[in-house]
Amino acid sequence: PEFGKVYLSLDFFDGTSEAQKTVTKNSIENEISANLAIMSIGVEFVDPIDIFLEINVNFEFDPELTNFTIQTVQDNIKAQVVSFFNDNLGTFNKVFRQSNLIATIDQLSPAILNSSMQVKIQSGFTPAVNVTADYEIPFPVALFNVDDDTRAIQTTSFTFQGSTCIIRSVLNSTTLEIFDTTNGVVLVDNIGSHTPSTGLVNIRGFAPSAFSGSSIRVSALPANQQTIRPLRNYILNLDSSLTTASGKTDFQNTEVSLTV
Repeated sequence: PEFGKVYLSLDFFDGTSEAQKTVTKNSIENEISANLAIMSIGVEFVDPIDIFLEINVNFEFDPELTNFTIQTVQDNIKAQVVSFFNDNLGTFNKVFRQSNLIATIDQLSPAILNSSMQVKIQSGFTPAVNVTADYEIPFPVALFNVDDDTRAIQTTSFTFQGSTCIIRSVLNSTTLEIFDTTNGVVLVDNIGSHTPSTGLVNIRGFAPSAFSGSSIRVSALPANQQTIRPLRNYILNLDSSLTTASGKTDFQNTEVSLTV
């Protein structure tokens, strides 16, 4: 705690210039805090923290109940997921509830049967290339505990020791390893760890030689995929590039034809 200080995070509309942001912050500090506070209160602005969800929808599809192809239905489901996030999330104090999203998907077509989904939560970090350093990636929720079948943590790819690699969690362990996806071998068997109860991922002594984009993304399975409730200034968004919909054909007609 820092007594006499208030932390404030602002979610600006897209397209707001840096000059407009500064004017707004100065106005809050000088006209609201200074004029209305009973005692001296310091205002410190902190940026919102964007956290992304990856939604993987699985469903059974009965082609007899629609004129659409399975590919069209998959595309419609993904578009519905994007629309759901645009309408219901993307700012402060918004909670993701899986049941609400599944309900909107089931309403798209009677041909969509037994829909379910896997939800991953994603953050990222920007490492220094060819410089050994430690990184902490906090998640605002508890993460999936360890077992023999599921890897709770996995990153996007990067280049390490001349190979295309990922960081992933070791099965039945909180330890992280560097895995060479080209040759199928583990190059580093301990590059850090994650703490399921606190949602903190620690990467230690990491020195990639290259990576794509502005950051390496870290995907994690939350302990509770049904409800993702962010803390304080976290904002839930959708990573549409890692969101999928996959259908499996399943005819529901149980009539039997008999030839006499």
